[in-house]
Amino acid sequence: MTLLARRADSTSATVTPPKAASAPGKSNDFGFLLDIQGLRMIAVTLAITHHVFRWPEGGYVGVDMFFVISGFLITSLLLREGLRYGRVSIADFYRRRARRILPLALLVMGATLTASYVLVLTGRFESIVVDTWWSAAFMMNWHLISVGTDYFQTALPHSPLQHYWSLAVEEQFYVVWPLLMVGLLFIATRSGKNLPLRPFVAGFAIIATAVSFLWAIDESVASPTAAYFSTFSRIWQLAAGALLAAAAPLFHRTPVWLRSVMAVTGLVGIFYAQFTFEVTYTIPAPYGALPVIATCMVIAAGIGSTGLAVTWPLRLRPVVYIGAISYSLYLWHWPLVVLLLTVMNVGLTYYVSVIVGTVVLSIASYHLVEKAVLDSNFLAPRSRSRGHRAPSNDNNDGQRVFVGAMGVVMVFLLVALFNQPSVVLRDDGPKPVLAAAAVGQTQDPLEAAIRESLAARTFPATSPPLDDVESGKPIEMTPEAGCLDPPELSLDICNFGAPDAPQSAIVVGDSFSASWLPAIAGALVPNGFRVHGIGLNNCPFIASDVTIGVDQESTDRCNSSRDEVADQINSARPDMVVMVDMEYGIQAMVDNKGSEEAWTTARTEIIDRIAPSDAAVVILTPNPLVKAATECAGRLAVPSNCISTISENWLAKHSADEAAAQQTGATLIDTRAWFCYRNTCPLFVSDIVISWDTGHITRQYGEYLIPRLEEALLPA
Repeated sequence: MTLLARRADSTSATVTPPKAASAPGKSNDFGFLLDIQGLRMIAVTLAITHHVFRWPEGGYVGVDMFFVISGFLITSLLLREGLRYGRVSIADFYRRRARRILPLALLVMGATLTASYVLVLTGRFESIVVDTWWSAAFMMNWHLISVGTDYFQTALPHSPLQHYWSLAVEEQFYVVWPLLMVGLLFIATRSGKNLPLRPFVAGFAIIATAVSFLWAIDESVASPTAAYFSTFSRIWQLAAGALLAAAAPLFHRTPVWLRSVMAVTGLVGIFYAQFTFEVTYTIPAPYGALPVIATCMVIAAGIGSTGLAVTWPLRLRPVVYIGAISYSLYLWHWPLVVLLLTVMNVGLTYYVSVIVGTVVLSIASYHLVEKAVLDSNFLAPRSRSRGHRAPSNDNNDGQRVFVGAMGVVMVFLLVALFNQPSVVLRDDGPKPVLAAAAVGQTQDPLEAAIRESLAARTFPATSPPLDDVESGKPIEMTPEAGCLDPPELSLDICNFGAPDAPQSAIVVGDSFSASWLPAIAGALVPNGFRVHGIGLNNCPFIASDVTIGVDQESTDRCNSSRDEVADQINSARPDMVVMVDMEYGIQAMVDNKGSEEAWTTARTEIIDRIAPSDAAVVILTPNPLVKAATECAGRLAVPSNCISTISENWLAKHSADEAAAQQTGATLIDTRAWFCYRNTCPLFVSDIVISWDTGHITRQYGEYLIPRLEEALLPA
């Protein structure tokens, strides 16, 4: 995402310099340029509100809009230069890109690294240092792909520099696109036929758009998490803007009424995508085509126009100003969204802090950094006519800002490498069960421990350590164990206990079933059970189709697995079947999403399907989702910052499962009192961290609960 380039002068219809014709960027197109700033305002507002409020759900289309705008403006700039002078200076192009992008990008990196050093724990800070290197190299998107980042997931904390992925996509595109333009210009000018440049550029833009779009359609289904960040899946959006720039003269004589229809239709398309798209839609293709085409329509409507009456809101002074500072807004908002969570809970104070902080920092950096650099001689392109740098203010503020920004980043990278901060919130030893006398208001030691954790004012040394909570991930959740997403649906892969044990139990469900497996096995195996586990990620064990994000392959496997698993249960004839699914499963149903009645019906049907096994069916309610320790437990944080409340989804699913248990005779085990007190849940209990992400219980807490599980599963 880049800001509006300097206003271009007129461009030529052919490569011959004297044959000038109007094009986007003429002085009488000032209203049109303001319209583009208005589009930028919409795009950045969409991105920020989506990130801060998770509303509107389709706000992620703001990035699609930015790519189109960027492709249009940069290609217009290159065309103007090539048509006017008969050549394109690659050196000048990269000077312009550097002075536009680098100063603020490096400043925000440095500020984010500084804030992270102060706020987050060692383990997370180390990962942010790595992210900084990738961001500085404009390769952040490939780094996110390599570590398996899911843009829409909320189970683990995001990197405060994750948003640099879009900058990376643009700059990678602009490594190749100007060189291609130079090649096309060479062909046009050296052919001896004075061939027009625009058709060449348009042709290559069409090819790039088509190939990348087809690639994106395939990758968005086959590998949706990678597709979102992939340059290959995003090129078509930049190329669409480039195609529009090459075809700009075709729109010069468009009637005003048709321009108005195009503009209104485009704006309606943008807002329709914003308010109707869901995170489960396949992005960037094919659904990304709507915001891309809509943005192209608004831009095309204004080409050669001084500003349409129907787009007057886009030219309002506040709107234009927000568009002007959109680059600053985009860079500053995300670190605040992420890092402020380490010192405050989500709520009014958090929202106000993020918005006010973003606005203040953006306005200051726009005037003190962006404009200071652009109004200086620093990296200014050379004048075509005289062979020297173009005239500008005789101050070195821009150079000082750039050098200062680079200095901040380098200093903190060196500090991070050679002087890692240390933490003392670490203790891998055994944790005692808190006695009831510690609180004195209950005879239940577990409730007492939970209440004491809720009242804690400082973080204790925990197990697993707060700065390495992923070390508490049960091995049963790893691919090697074969308990979760096994290569084949078989009860012979994931087993606990002696093969000749007198009794057997099967644990089924989604990833929560795998996280609970060690604890369930710990409760049953000593009592003469052999325990089998079989789970599929995000796949609740119900007789209803579900949608697993945008991963069609996993969705298809999940929806076709229930009958096969039920058949294996009936063949194995276990003594017990334990069902464990996360709370979000009720929202994943294709039909009647979120309906308690529909969930009850689906759960009842699956229990009826395994009735021939004569097994005792147990529905184990999942532990409620909590805040991620790495997100809320910072150096300046207090335990209350990590307190969560039981969600409406959990309560709805519990009510639905309770009804299913009553209808089928199954046993429902309500686990909420093992994690929460009066629906309020701490991050840790008895100094043991409950979850290694936002839901899956740690191996240590599972071991802590074995006595409770044994009592619940095997009542006297």
